[in-house]
Amino acid sequence: MKTSNQPTLIRVLSTGRAGTKFLASVFADQGYLAYHEGLYAGEPSSALIEYTNMLGDVWGQDPDRFYAMESNFPQPYIDTVSQLLGLRKAETGSRNWLTSMRTALTPGVKRQAGKVDVLVDCTHLLTTATPMIERALEKTGVAVKDLVLFRNPLKMIHAIYKVEAPDYWARSSSFSQGEGVLKAANVWGYSYRMIHDLMQRGKKDQFEYLQLERFSTEPGYTQTIFDFLGIPFDAQAFEQFTQKNITRSVRSSKYDTARNSDLFHDPEFSFDEQQIKAILKVIGGVLELYNLDGQQVANEYRRFHQEEKQQYAFR
Repeated sequence: MKTSNQPTLIRVLSTGRAGTKFLASVFADQGYLAYHEGLYAGEPSSALIEYTNMLGDVWGQDPDRFYAMESNFPQPYIDTVSQLLGLRKAETGSRNWLTSMRTALTPGVKRQAGKVDVLVDCTHLLTTATPMIERALEKTGVAVKDLVLFRNPLKMIHAIYKVEAPDYWARSSSFSQGEGVLKAANVWGYSYRMIHDLMQRGKKDQFEYLQLERFSTEPGYTQTIFDFLGIPFDAQAFEQFTQKNITRSVRSSKYDTARNSDLFHDPEFSFDEQQIKAILKVIGGVLELYNLDGQQVANEYRRFHQEEKQQYAFR
């Protein structure tokens, strides 16, 4: 557990489509300031995406240059984090905005008093900016922990493909290579190869994998994640939250819920055997980095679409 009053920022690194909304909702229900997105307020979202895409391309071309890059890009994010953690006062003109940030949280906001020294940010868009963001955070006195979030890679690639094809405008161009489903596979592969590189170059005690399927169904595993973060975990509240959210209907259109799903885009779709084989060939090297077995990944994906998905209700 945390042994000091040092403010802590928990950053979640992922491609998106990995369960970030669910994770933010879990932390908020546990009583922590937790956001799915929206903590970077310096530029329009289109400019933010353009810049973070550029950072991904630089990493792909010249990793040493990428890690050495200096910019004032992180400052709006650092300002928001500092204000939310109470390290600095909001400017007069931003008070209403900051108040709305404190109250526009996922479920659990009423229990968050007293835990304002921990902030959870699940924004996947800022993953490519991790080195410059965390160098800037070192100067603020904020402790940082990074969770590398992933679920079954084929499910994530499925979601990327169904939601973002064919243009992948919010992805680095060097990451979205290939055609058809292989383009989505490369988005996943390059993203998680980059995240692995961030871990290798970062502080060893700062990063931890978070496997969403285990996190949402195995309280003992969930406890280990909170132990790594050094923050309290209410197992009973977590069980009540998961029972309420995991058994509920999957949305049939986009609306605000802790349990997002790409399935509403095309409930009947799943990769065929030829596509699965081709995807595994593309991402095999990255699976090895994370000690994942491709056949197990494929079997779990098949089982979900052949057996489990029929049990889902859509609304």
